[in-house]
Amino acid sequence: MPKPRAHLIAPAILQRARDFRHPLTPPEAKVWHAVRKRQLGFKFRRQHPIGRFIGDFYCAESKLVIEIDGDVHGQLSQEEHDRARDAWLVERGYKVIRFQAGEVGRNLEGVLEAIRRACEARAAGEREVGADLPVRMRDNGSAEARAAGQQPLASSGCCAKLEAAGWHSGVASRGRMTTKQQVDLDTYRKRPRRLAEPMEAALGPGGDLHPVLVAVADDHRLRLDIRERRFNVYYGGGNLMLVDGRKSPWVLHFDEKYFKGGVLQPPTLPTQFSAIDDAHAWVQAFPELIAGMEDWWTRHPKGERTHCQAMAAANSGMAGPPPADYLVLDLEYQWAQRRFDMVAAKRRPTEDDATGWAEPDLVFVEVKSDYSACSGISGLGDHARDYRDIITASGGRRAQEIKLEYEHVIAQKVRLGLLDPSLDVRRLSPAVPELLVVFVDLDPDVPSLLAPVCEVRAVSNALGDTAHIRFMRLDSPDYLMTADAAVSPEWLVAEST
Repeated sequence: MPKPRAHLIAPAILQRARDFRHPLTPPEAKVWHAVRKRQLGFKFRRQHPIGRFIGDFYCAESKLVIEIDGDVHGQLSQEEHDRARDAWLVERGYKVIRFQAGEVGRNLEGVLEAIRRACEARAAGEREVGADLPVRMRDNGSAEARAAGQQPLASSGCCAKLEAAGWHSGVASRGRMTTKQQVDLDTYRKRPRRLAEPMEAALGPGGDLHPVLVAVADDHRLRLDIRERRFNVYYGGGNLMLVDGRKSPWVLHFDEKYFKGGVLQPPTLPTQFSAIDDAHAWVQAFPELIAGMEDWWTRHPKGERTHCQAMAAANSGMAGPPPADYLVLDLEYQWAQRRFDMVAAKRRPTEDDATGWAEPDLVFVEVKSDYSACSGISGLGDHARDYRDIITASGGRRAQEIKLEYEHVIAQKVRLGLLDPSLDVRRLSPAVPELLVVFVDLDPDVPSLLAPVCEVRAVSNALGDTAHIRFMRLDSPDYLMTADAAVSPEWLVAEST
């Protein structure tokens, strides 16, 4: 008997979807021209019907629905309709992200980057608890909104889902949609980045995954980073291999988007791990996979992700202490939907420890290599406020939990040979973590950066002595991170005015 379709589309809905495609609103047209023909590496459909609803844009590969909201969506009745619609989609496995039409006009690059990251995370299966909940990215570009400390809404979803997963959103009633600001950061819990013992043993000498670790150690272009019961092998800022231990058998994944639209064909590889032969097959295929990634990047420039991996390589501790003052510990960190490009440690010399690596400071790092990415969604102001939320949550106890998480990551990387034991990191210092914003190939003195830097200064001033926010400029290909090159927001504003 034929399997019934999951969603039967009524003829009237199909006709409405066709009618909505011509013409698109100006903000919708901007997004469509930027995402069509796999320009972000994923195929999108416009005005796509799903059940009884029509999404502005839809990516089937990642089950991602994108909505561009005009002024009407700010009305109470429409917001209630949007919440009900989003809940219906989430229950059926879709993810919804929303952008204000005004944000598309002011910061199209930021909107596209948010879309690309959402697609990649969904396609790779990297979903933390709550990652399937609807996301709203509202317009906070007005001076009044910035003065009030408002942020774009992100990570809204069903309170019941969060609580069922052991998380607390801080919203009183079940079933009500929550926002980034409404999450109770004092009770929020994140699963720590740590490999389970069987996976760590499999990576170690004599283990069935050890060929992967050897390949990373032998090729300075590769990097292995630990996630929650899984790990990623990175190349050039892209994910070369994901080994996911949250399922049995373990899942092996490569994002085949890199081969779409090109002349190369992806190799046939095992998707489940069963023996050392599977690890050997993947390692032998690394050159083919890398060739596909490089081919894709010739058509889709990498941007800031390339700089992140280059910084990680230049400030690595695999072959001994880093050559400068910072040690990159991790790429792509997320806490309560607050994201940073990297996590690092900064050496802290004392009389008893001249090298400064016994108790280094923890540092959240955000990298910017495009002026347009410094404002609006995921701009400098957003990152400063995210940093504020983390270090002040529960009187600083949540920041201490993140330190403990990375003390375990450091210990596990030392045991695996990904960090040199001579660093002798005993623990992270009790100091408040630092936020370091790194401009790569950007001039901090350009007028367009003054407003976002002032947003950061306002957050820093409000925090007082609690905050440790710094800016640094790097010019590629010199990616060494030195403490003397870091300046305060106050200094940067004074130099720019």
